[in-house]
Formats: sequence, C-alpha cells, structure tokens
Amino acid sequence: MSVDNPTGLHNYPVTKTCMILTAVVPFLMAVTNDKYIFLAQYDPFINQYHQYYRFLIYQFCAVNESDVMLLLLLWYYYRHIERLFGSYKYINVILLTIIYTTGILSLLNIAVNILFPTMIWNKLATGTLPTVLALFHFYKQYTPQLYEVNLSLSRPWSGKSSNGSFRWTINNQVFLNITIALLILNQGLTGICCGLISWIIGIFMEKGLLPGVDNWRIPFLRHISHLDTPLSGGSHYRMAHAQQQTTEIDALNDIQAGNIHPDDEAPDEPERSLGVQFLDTFRR
Repeated sequence: MSVDNPTGLHNYPVTKTCMILTAVVPFLMAVTNDKYIFLAQYDPFINQYHQYYRFLIYQFCAVNESDVMLLLLLWYYYRHIERLFGSYKYINVILLTIIYTTGILSLLNIAVNILFPTMIWNKLATGTLPTVLALFHFYKQYTPQLYEVNLSLSRPWSGKSSNGSFRWTINNQVFLNITIALLILNQGLTGICCGLISWIIGIFMEKGLLPGVDNWRIPFLRHISHLDTPLSGGSHYRMAHAQQQTTEIDALNDIQAGNIHPDDEAPDEPERSLGVQFLDTFRR
C-alpha cells in the first residue's frame, strides 16, 4: 500500500465524522453557554454533587478553542489509520478506545482522590485528548518513516575545530509529534498525566493486553453503506480481484479477435545488445 494518502476526506467517512463532531459540538456548546457540563472535576462535581455522568461525556467536547484546532489537525493526520484498517474497523477501534480511556481514567481519578484526599488529581482533560493519545501509538506502529533529516547546530562561541555542536534527528512525522506535544502542554499537568496514561492504554490495546481490537465489532455498523469505502480492507481485495478479472477478460477478447495468438510465446531470453552479440562471436 502506498504511504501517500489521497488528498481530501472524500474516502474517509470516519475521519470526516470525527472532525465534524470535534468542531460542531464545542461551537454549539459555546453558543448555548453549556461548556461547563463537560468539565470532569472531582471536586465539587463528583465529591459533593455526585454528577458521575461527567465521566461519560467529558471527551465529547473540548473546552478550549485551541484544543479544538489541534484535535482537528490530529484527526486529519490519523486518516492514514482509516486507510489501513478500513472504515468499519477504524470506527470500532475508536469506540473501543473511548470505552477504555473513559473507564480507566475515571476509575483512576476516583481511586487516587480517595486514597490521597489532598486533591492531587482533581480533573480530567477535556475533549478527545485521551482517545487521540491512545490512537497515537497505532499511528506510530503502522505508519512507516519516509525520511530522516539530521540537523547539526554549532554553538556560536565554540571554534570550528570544536565538537560542541547540537545534533537533532527529525523525520516526516515531526509535525505530528509537535501537534501532540502542543495538545498535551495546552492542558498543563492534567493533559500530561491523562495523555501518558492514554498512550499506555493504546499500547496495551495494540499488544492485546486490553482485548477487542482484532475481534470486537459493533454489528449494526456493518450495514452502513458509506463505511465500506474503496479504501477499506475488504474493498481492497474486491477491487484487486475485479481488476484481475477485467484483465483476464480483455486478454481473452484479444485472443478471440485474433490480435494475440495463444501459440505466440515470449523469447526464452531477453534481446541482447550489439556489444554483447559482438563479444559472444569471439567467445565461440
């Protein structure tokens, strides 16, 4: 499979849906001034008011506008995963990731605050940061590096013969790494903590320690026609099989039309150049 993705989102229905929801939900909540319901803070919402529903919905809306822009970029980067997995498997992996990250982060938050009442971890990251960080491992695992660039920056106060230079190796995924770093740092220590845990969850999912990636599917999604895109795994096989059948039919039609005779065989060896023929004359 080519590592160059087609431009646009025409063949990526899941990526398109994720980007639309990432942008539309915060916009609607900003218009209605209801963004506060997506804040998952242990104190006071969980500890005092017992609003446990916040643990279930905090990933569906990013409170900060800058987080929305970064998440849109990351979803666009992740379209390569949809191309590799197929739309049907990709949406199931996303839903499974949301379940794992939501459940594990919520339970850890409650456990830490019960064991350590000093409120060292009061809130969770807003938006789909946990899901995006878990999928970050899948992107790194299944996306090859196209190139690497070695940057060597010499210190201005060191001489030319000195070895005091700074070396930095970057690859074609450097912009993705920078976007991930900005998304994590944008939410401070909460983003770093939730991002690290979510990234570990993604590793466990890919390695099979958290089951479901290979065999868990939502049955009713299979009947949605637009998920069976030309880039999906099953469609790749059907397209290749159809192309092979078309080629065989065209060859048979040429034989029947007399354009190609079945008895015509290709030469046993490739045509030799004049120089090789001249040297073969003296060898004999």
